[in-house]
Amino acid sequence: MKKICLSLAVSFGIGCLVPVAFAESPKPLSDYQNGIAAQAICDINILNVPSNVVTNEVFKIGTRTYQFVTNATQVFTSNIPVIVGAATNSSNAAITNAVRTINTNNPSFNAVATPDGTNLVLYALSPLTRAVACTETLSLAGNVWVSATTYGGVAEASAARRTVVMKRSATTAEVTAGYMAFQCNFAPAKVIVYVTATTTGVPKAWVGATTISGNTVILDNSGATDFANTDVVTVLASD
Repeated sequence: MKKICLSLAVSFGIGCLVPVAFAESPKPLSDYQNGIAAQAICDINILNVPSNVVTNEVFKIGTRTYQFVTNATQVFTSNIPVIVGAATNSSNAAITNAVRTINTNNPSFNAVATPDGTNLVLYALSPLTRAVACTETLSLAGNVWVSATTYGGVAEASAARRTVVMKRSATTAEVTAGYMAFQCNFAPAKVIVYVTATTTGVPKAWVGATTISGNTVILDNSGATDFANTDVVTVLASD
């Protein structure tokens, strides 16, 4: 099975940030999901279904209406049937069949089920698909979309980032001066600094100051804990 690892805080193939779940995707991955579009983030939404669903209840994703039915002949005109078998059905069966139905007929979205089978995680196949309306008529307790629209996406232009990691030991001269400088090939906007002991790799609570001047990142030992020439200083810079 092809695994799709999803999390609100984990990148889907770098391309999409989506909640944790596992499933097999029937659609080919887009350039965004394969990481060709640098760090663009796709919209998501979550349909919680902790309770049973009832025949003829519906949920909508944009203009597409999905209807829970016992068989395909029951579906209302233009609705997409999600066949669940009985008049009242377990949430697990509803989620499993809803995921399968979305993945076989929706060109803009895929869906996966959370491991407990009570949540459908919907994710856009492109970061250009944004704020799509999601509604439902599910009547039993807790059965609801977490948001009225898909959310969380960032388009490619604003999501693209250049990042560089620079790492070296402080020299004796730099320790004496109380300054270190690192040169980037772009002007960074954000910087994270890690200081670790050279021999043990244990992080050090360096509390100096960081200054960005054009393409240069300058660190100074103005705090209570300094870097030393027995330390390795790592600078992560991005624009």
